[in-house]
Amino acid sequence: MLWFTGRMRGPKEGVEPLTRDEWQRIVAILVMGLFVVFFWMGFEQAGGTMNLFADQRTERVVFGWEIPASYFQAINPLAIVALGPLLSMMWTRLDASRYAIPTPAKMGLGMIILGLGFVVLAIADGRAQSVGKVGPEWLVTVYVLHTVGELFLSPIGLSMVTKLSPVRLAAMLMGLWYTANAVANYLAGSLEEMLTTTRIPLYWFLVGSSVGAGIILIAITPLLKKMMGGRG
Repeated sequence: MLWFTGRMRGPKEGVEPLTRDEWQRIVAILVMGLFVVFFWMGFEQAGGTMNLFADQRTERVVFGWEIPASYFQAINPLAIVALGPLLSMMWTRLDASRYAIPTPAKMGLGMIILGLGFVVLAIADGRAQSVGKVGPEWLVTVYVLHTVGELFLSPIGLSMVTKLSPVRLAAMLMGLWYTANAVANYLAGSLEEMLTTTRIPLYWFLVGSSVGAGIILIAITPLLKKMMGGRG
């Protein structure tokens, strides 16, 4: 209260500057935020090109019943419910052992798994163009792989931002993390049009962007781990 101090304090008085350790943790968050753009750019194809693939290039008649293309969207939440607890137990055991995997490496593995899903989708797309519609098992496999990749990256990434952020900047850095997701969603919607002049197949491009980003992230994990100060 002002009447206790006898004077008014300026708005910035008493605010300690960020330490070198805090700045390093912030940079680590920003670097990993850049990489997650490549993940979500691929993952968010589920509501666009992958839905069109289900509608136009997937044989959806099973026992005389035609599966609506939109039903394939349910695979992701069902796989999360089924696989989430298993991966949670796996991380708990690994983190308590000498085989613990640093957070950036886990995220890099998630990107690589996402890329493997696009390998399956690219092969299925090639078959659909040459011999006709492919079976639904192709798309089911892709969605399950993408969900595993999401479970490797998404909850771990959110937890990482919370752990690394200086308390007074936590909300802002979480906002920046979600801004990276927003940028990825924009790219996901416009990527196919951007690639039209290059003649690069969309799904093979996403294989390269996902796997490539994942490998680079794993390669720089020792540097990021040092910047994180043992908090990841």
